Amino acid sequence: MSRTRRSKSQGLTEKEYFETFFKIPKQNASKGRTVYIRPEFHQKFLKLIAGLEIDRLTMYAYLDNIIEHHFTEFEETIYKIYQDRNKPLF
Repeated sequence: MSRTRRSKSQGLTEKEYFETFFKIPKQNASKGRTVYIRPEFHQKFLKLIAGLEIDRLTMYAYLDNIIEHHFTEFEETIYKIYQDRNKPLF
């Protein structure tokens, strides 16, 4: 399988996907919040990191990478939706 193949959804190559979502964040989750995820997603994640043998990739790191990418990718749209729903008082 080529590492330069593009994903169908966002146009990322496999290399770009790996570098975006499987990076280890510099900060840790010690002051983070509890987040509950579906058991089937947790199982998929565990299989994924076991199969890829990525040291130190935690659920926190993976979710943090996904959320960071989402906010970066959709920042303008999120901002517009927020502005449209929160009109100034005057």
